[in-house]
Amino acid sequence: MINAYIRQSFPKICVSAFWILLFLICALLMRNLLITAYIEFDLETSHSDQFAIYWAGNGQAYNESRVARAHLTPHRKQYVLPLGDLKKMSTLRIDPTVSQSSVRISRIRIHQFGYETSHLSPEQAAQQFTLRNQVLKVNPTRSGLEIFSSGTDPQLEWNVSKLQKLKLQTPYESIIIRSILLFTLFVFVFKWTRQFDKEYNVVPYAMLVAFILMFSMASVSRINAHPDEYVHVLAARHYISNHSPPSACEPGTEHSYSPYGFSRLNSTEIAYFLTGKYAATVAFLPTKDIFKLRFFNISLFALLLILSIRSHPFRLLCIPILAMPQTWYLFSYVNSDAFALFTGLILTQQIIDPRSILRTLIDSGSQVKHLSGSLFLGLVLTCCALIKKNYYALDLFLVGWIALQYALSSRSIREDVLKIIPAVIIAGVLFSCWIFVHEQANDFERKQRIVECQQSKVHYRYREDTPLKEQYHSLYWKDKGYPFSDLFKNHWGTKIFQSAFGHFGYLDIQGPRYYYSFLSIVSILLLLYVIIEILRQGTVNQKLTLFMVVGMGILLLCIIAWKSWTKDFQPQGRYLFPMIPIIGLLLVHCRKILKPRVITSLILLMFIAGILFFVQVGLVEIRRG
Repeated sequence: MINAYIRQSFPKICVSAFWILLFLICALLMRNLLITAYIEFDLETSHSDQFAIYWAGNGQAYNESRVARAHLTPHRKQYVLPLGDLKKMSTLRIDPTVSQSSVRISRIRIHQFGYETSHLSPEQAAQQFTLRNQVLKVNPTRSGLEIFSSGTDPQLEWNVSKLQKLKLQTPYESIIIRSILLFTLFVFVFKWTRQFDKEYNVVPYAMLVAFILMFSMASVSRINAHPDEYVHVLAARHYISNHSPPSACEPGTEHSYSPYGFSRLNSTEIAYFLTGKYAATVAFLPTKDIFKLRFFNISLFALLLILSIRSHPFRLLCIPILAMPQTWYLFSYVNSDAFALFTGLILTQQIIDPRSILRTLIDSGSQVKHLSGSLFLGLVLTCCALIKKNYYALDLFLVGWIALQYALSSRSIREDVLKIIPAVIIAGVLFSCWIFVHEQANDFERKQRIVECQQSKVHYRYREDTPLKEQYHSLYWKDKGYPFSDLFKNHWGTKIFQSAFGHFGYLDIQGPRYYYSFLSIVSILLLLYVIIEILRQGTVNQKLTLFMVVGMGILLLCIIAWKSWTKDFQPQGRYLFPMIPIIGLLLVHCRKILKPRVITSLILLMFIAGILFFVQVGLVEIRRG
């Protein structure tokens, strides 16, 4: 009788605990929002640079756990950075540049709820700032405060302990009021999703909103306002009027080489060929040339939107995309990552969707009837072999997962393999032709010529044979003697997570900390729900799939961390994007035991936050042109 009572009461207890936890999350978010100070400033510089502000309380030393950074460019003037709680600050340390140069600050404004907003004129700043290190002089003028550095680590200090607090409303009252309002919004979203319980019908609408935002970003942003877009553009432009790749270091391709001495034209990735040919096809459009190139990735996202309308399983594959605004941003400019992600999603859809061309081909005995299907699959497999190397992790996972399905079933793998042999042959021929063209362009000495070309093009500070002290700071940490733990002292994990969910521009346009805190909490809730439900109700097949997904995620993280330590410290979340189709596959495979209402509600919370972040941060702060 007691056991029956517990079984009957347990679901109610879980529901009550969920709502209590959700309210506590709202309160925590509001608290973080209201106790965060923001500093706004107008700054002019003649070259790209780095700006940082450290804060410390009485008796505290400045460290990397209390810092806000901004990437300075000559094209951008206004900056906003989130700080800590003014109540716990006594001083700010301003590092205006990392080079021996000068910058001009014309406006400084710091504000936080419950505190009087502080405005500093150039004259006031000159009086209140204390010169700490490598600052040659500060010169207040009508146009701003000019700061001249004598080294690469200039520092100024500002005493903020004298800021007076207003006696208007205590933060705790506002926290409670705003928490109730946010909690009400969450309840509304949860109740509203009842009508989307069965088929995830909200996904196509959300994909349409993401498409509009992505299209807007592509339309208003300046060329090369995005990570390394200039080298992607130069590689794609080559194929507008050419059908084959150039040889390494071929005259006319000099500008396509990055400081690492590498050109995307020397890569076998097929994304640039397709982008160039697509731009040539839409050359008649009355728009900028850069938009014609960006239109390729835009069209790929449009195809994902159409598939989400037509295919119910594909909607679950798109769930991670809706939670991550960085994926929308990825499709808004010229790069090869967007095509790799698109290809990975298409391949996964072919494997997991019962109505896909691949599944139809396997279930049918007629090869002649499905010749067009074999051609399509051949093209997909070819593209999967000619994309970014980190997406090979997806190929490895899919092969292992398919092997698991056959191992747990009585279906004959030999008969099914025979049915897709035409597609494999087509893929093999196309892949061989593409590699042959690249080898022929380099007189069948491609690897050797690329190495020689790279040695001649690589910047001195990026060379492996450059003395370690003169190399770029982010390179070869292992060889420089830095322990592996230094990755985490430099917030490697935090940077990976935040850039996976949203960093714009050259990773210098970031959201406030409470945005990432909110996403981390909701994503953990979603992750825990999926794991618990699969372990509680899942079959052996579903549980093994879960273990494979977790294992692949850990493997990817380890590979990225190892590369950051031994090669180049670049903690970018896009390196983890092969996990998007993998997570989507898990959701599709376990859809019968996962409640759509819970999945949809949590994803919508992240999606709404992503919309606000994309509009208020991305579209507002991106360089326009």
